[in-house]
Amino acid sequence: MKFPFKIIQKVQFSETDMAGIVHFSNYLKYMEAAESELFSKLKIPLIENNSDFIIGWPRVNVSCDFQSYLKFNDFVEISLLIEEVSQKSIKYQFEFNKIEENLLSIVGNGKMVIVYSIYDHKLKKLTATKIPEEIITKLKTVM
Repeated sequence: MKFPFKIIQKVQFSETDMAGIVHFSNYLKYMEAAESELFSKLKIPLIENNSDFIIGWPRVNVSCDFQSYLKFNDFVEISLLIEEVSQKSIKYQFEFNKIEENLLSIVGNGKMVIVYSIYDHKLKKLTATKIPEEIITKLKTVM
């Protein structure tokens, strides 16, 4: 499977547990870092905030499977694939690869589903809403 968007990060000491292995929760942060870079590249705001409402992308489903592990100072390539864009949500697939001497070895993979939503300050209510067509068009350029 071809992953069209990739970032590379160095594992920080604060991301590891007492065994020196990256704590599983940090893979979710890696996923969000890749997503944030993608949105930045496409000039899509991850959050819009004004006095009446906030528009954002809450996560409704996240999962990871692991085949290996990362340690402090390892370099990890986080690959992102937009699997599906529907009227209100986006499904991503991720792949985590350890980089060693220009070779990649699979560490794990993940999935995430996000929903385009508006939070109304006055009503104190979060509502899923239709993704604007201009955002869908930008996302399709990397599918």
